[in-house]
Amino acid sequence: MANIILNILLVVVVIVPMLYFFLGGNKKTKEIQTLKLLSTKVGLSLDTTGQWQSGVIGMDKKQNKLCYLTSPDHENLHIIDIYEIVKCEVSKVYQNAEAHNQEISILKKVYLSIVTGQKDEKIIPVFDASIHTEPGTDLFEAIDWAKKINNQLGKK
Repeated sequence: MANIILNILLVVVVIVPMLYFFLGGNKKTKEIQTLKLLSTKVGLSLDTTGQWQSGVIGMDKKQNKLCYLTSPDHENLHIIDIYEIVKCEVSKVYQNAEAHNQEISILKKVYLSIVTGQKDEKIIPVFDASIHTEPGTDLFEAIDWAKKINNQLGKK
């Protein structure tokens, strides 16, 4: 009897976290589906998509367009013509704090900074510590997207 209870407990401990992660992914899938739907309505066909806590992003390489949605405004599709982009870089904002009598830097914000030929700067929010408690993989995702965008510059 004790073995049965132990086995059930073990299965619950393994299965419940797996279900949590699988079901948690549905929200992300819905946001990406919304991006794809809105981009299709304006004639874009996204080759690649990505997501971070502050929104979703996608790229149509054939038409050289970048589009994104930001939280909480998931209905306003922003489109940037990649031909207009001069450079894209990841910007990070840190705040100094003291912990255990040592000064440490805490990541407060991450965003993609896109500079166009007209010297306009477009900011795509990636992570904001005042909204989300932990950055997760958002910084790495932003770095990856900056590389993708910069690699697409100048291509026809």
